[in-house]
Amino acid sequence: MAAHHDEKKPVAAKGRRGCLGIFLGFLLMLLVAGGIAVQYARGWAEQEILALLGAGSSVREVNLGLDGLELLEVRLPAPAGWPAAETFRAQRVQVRPDWAALLRGRLRLRQVILEKPYVSVLRTADRLSLLPTLALKPGADRQADFAAVAQAAGMSPAVAGFGLAAVTAGTGSQVDIGQIVFSDGSLEWFDTTLGPSALRLRLEGLSVQLGGMRLPAVPGTVTLEVSALVKGVHHDGKLGLRGTVDVVGENADLELKLQNLDLPPLQPYFIRQTDASLSEGSLDMEARIRLAQGQLSAPVSLSFSGLRVANDSPSFLGLPRDLAFWVLQALGNRLEARFTVAGNLNAPEFSLNDSLRQQMTLGFSSLLQQTLRRLPVAAQWLGLEGAHEAQGR
Repeated sequence: MAAHHDEKKPVAAKGRRGCLGIFLGFLLMLLVAGGIAVQYARGWAEQEILALLGAGSSVREVNLGLDGLELLEVRLPAPAGWPAAETFRAQRVQVRPDWAALLRGRLRLRQVILEKPYVSVLRTADRLSLLPTLALKPGADRQADFAAVAQAAGMSPAVAGFGLAAVTAGTGSQVDIGQIVFSDGSLEWFDTTLGPSALRLRLEGLSVQLGGMRLPAVPGTVTLEVSALVKGVHHDGKLGLRGTVDVVGENADLELKLQNLDLPPLQPYFIRQTDASLSEGSLDMEARIRLAQGQLSAPVSLSFSGLRVANDSPSFLGLPRDLAFWVLQALGNRLEARFTVAGNLNAPEFSLNDSLRQQMTLGFSSLLQQTLRRLPVAAQWLGLEGAHEAQGR
């Protein structure tokens, strides 16, 4: 859904509610018409789903019944200019209804399961984009398509009229989703905000559970739990995220944990290109992310270990490379810092990238300077006061 942040939510809601309308329309045919109507309904549902997914999309098989909706081998190709070949694919998608709620007139899905999904996400200076090809037909067009199928299937006018209401119900009503599950997925993250070429990160073994979602979004908390393997050049690391999010109210309370991530691919988030280039290193980080009406406060505990500054780097965090080498050796090639990232996410002057780098650099630079003053080698470089005394100890 390529849109500005305040434009993404309605598009997402329409897409999921469109699926619900298709699902309800098919089940109505199945229950009240039977026989040949099933054949017509399956063709209609497949046509509507492909229209929803966008140009060039494909679904190998559509199965619908009282157990729910099943899509096999779903694929959404990327539009021109997208950094990946696909925006989404899944081996299997299951949508399971809550029949008791539906019979009471409440639109509720008990569970949506995506097996082996792949998603590509693009971050630019002004937006976060995913699933840009989703497109919901206008209600009138969907009604016309359903009416043609109902006539071909021999449905009575009364039943067909009820079906017309069903297929458009998803576009204007509140939809509750008990749980959304990503199972054994993968995600590619492309970020163009860090330099002239997009930074690419890949997550594998992605597991996501979302609970208590409502569409269109209304104030209220959604539970979130994410785990994944973060692929690296030298080794892989682990990502864990859990907590609650209120998208409408811009509130969140999340715990983020990164373990043994390969640092060189991630260094643009932490180190300016003019400061250094790291050839090796690992990242561990814990953060408690609190958001209250767009105001961010996130205490962070961060450590770099196994650091090796690249040979072509003239400096590291403001120190000449050779001096930085001696300081890092004294620290066991490990840097640690604690700081808080804070600011208003809605303020144009606030940059999350810059704030994170600035706070981390201040913390690390303070540690380096304190260590530097205790090292005899400092006298050879900076002539710091007291260095000769330190050298004679």
